[in-house]
Amino acid sequence: MEEFRVDTIGEARVIRFAGEITMDNAQELKNRGRQVVEGQGRAVVMDLSKVTFIDSSGIGFLIVLKSRCDEAGKRFALLSPSVQVRKTLRLVQLDAIFPVAANEGDMARILSL
Repeated sequence: MEEFRVDTIGEARVIRFAGEITMDNAQELKNRGRQVVEGQGRAVVMDLSKVTFIDSSGIGFLIVLKSRCDEAGKRFALLSPSVQVRKTLRLVQLDAIFPVAANEGDMARILSL
């Protein structure tokens, strides 16, 4: 799998992923994302700054991740989507549903942590 790691910033768990999010890895990401949501922290953030492409399965992963956060009473945000990912989110109108932080300082403000 491409680069995947989880960092803690304050009370947020930040999932950092580099590469493409497609049907080839979306299920594995859902499984890893579930573990992050079930762990410590009041918020989960998906860092998309190094994601070069996202397909419909990747969009599904983001929706599932947000839903799991909602069910767990945790806040959710996207961090620094790449230009390509931002275009895709805008195309499917998810930029209106997901809080999007431009940087880590903006992330803390959006999540009210």
